[in-house]
Amino acid sequence: MYSAKYAEAQKDITPITKGVSYLGANITKALDEKLEEQEKKAAKTTETFKDILLKSEKARPELTSQITKLQDEYFENIKISEGIFRNKEERQKAVDRNNQIANELKAWEDDLRSQDLNASLAGTVSDFEGDAGKAAKLGYVDKDILANNIVYKRGPNAGVYTKTLDKDGNIVEKRLSEWEPPIGKFQAGIDTMIDTQQASVKAGSTGLDWNSYVLPDLSNNLSKLMDNNNFGSLLFDNIGPFNWATQQMAQEFPDADLSDPEVYKTKRQELRQMVKENPDKYKQEFKDDVLRAYKMDYDDAAAKEKAKTNEQFAKDRSRTPLSELQLSKINTFINSVNRGGDIQFPNGDIGKKVNGRIQLYMENGKKYDGIAPISIDQAMDRANIPVDMRSEVLSGSVSSSAVLAGENPTQPKTPEQLAQDLIKLYSTKK
Repeated sequence: MYSAKYAEAQKDITPITKGVSYLGANITKALDEKLEEQEKKAAKTTETFKDILLKSEKARPELTSQITKLQDEYFENIKISEGIFRNKEERQKAVDRNNQIANELKAWEDDLRSQDLNASLAGTVSDFEGDAGKAAKLGYVDKDILANNIVYKRGPNAGVYTKTLDKDGNIVEKRLSEWEPPIGKFQAGIDTMIDTQQASVKAGSTGLDWNSYVLPDLSNNLSKLMDNNNFGSLLFDNIGPFNWATQQMAQEFPDADLSDPEVYKTKRQELRQMVKENPDKYKQEFKDDVLRAYKMDYDDAAAKEKAKTNEQFAKDRSRTPLSELQLSKINTFINSVNRGGDIQFPNGDIGKKVNGRIQLYMENGKKYDGIAPISIDQAMDRANIPVDMRSEVLSGSVSSSAVLAGENPTQPKTPEQLAQDLIKLYSTKK
């Protein structure tokens, strides 16, 4: 596929013509360098593919020869169609052949024009495609290489074709206008993954519940990404510092020496093939691995926030005296909690009881979006209640769960209710 004339000695990529089974780590490096070189060259030139053809020492004579043959045949058919000594059938055949020539020329023209557009749409090749994908892109978007590897066809399949590699690494002929770029890096999906990871960290640091708030959205987003045709990019391309395929290789091939570049390359290609043959299995493994990783990020953020809160509590013990206004607002909060009604926060927020937790509302009565109901401890954190005053919240015989459950703290319990509480306590301890 590739002429040695167009590759420097240290960037020799001619073995690609023999198929991907011959490719080694040195070829991967050569492909990456050639793709980078081609991108820089494309950014500096405005020449069309036809311009390159006409400048090529190999391609120009071939194109000229093909056009000359068509031209000679075309003019010969004109003579036949206009010949007064030819019968009607011969003249009609000559007209039909010229119509066919016109269609073939149009097909060639369409194919040659298509290269410029298709090449501009080819993005960064995903690692899921491996060297075969890189070679397929390079052989098409590099106009110099392509110009020396085209085939002109006539008849029912008329068009301009090039030699390229299919998904299995076999050399095939592909019409220029029908060329499809290799699977590209799924940048939108990668961005979504990074945003979701950051959202998990934020949820952990703000005390949002993992099971009810974080997990449903995360699972839904992962399912959508795995339904995308470009899911393989998420498995093999880097997502920030994370690369699923690299970690998966250690599990799939525990006895392989992955520190050896050639072994690493071979096993990575094996994993690509395994994913392509059983995509559902590896999609699920990817989802499970991501959920575990993001849960660890969530837990780590929650632990750091708790440590930060504890540090703040320690500072509160030696805090400066509260002003009368601060003390008044804190007492208002404590009294509103102990009364069992709506909770009045010092900053004006309002808390309403919801299934044993507290739902936050703004001072104007509008519910906060994206903030799940919080616990009484989280409410005291939000209200900045000093540690040495927290014992005043729900003190005495009234429990926090009782108040948040809607029980009246001022109404004493009957003997029957006390008996039921003792039974519950005993059964829990058992």
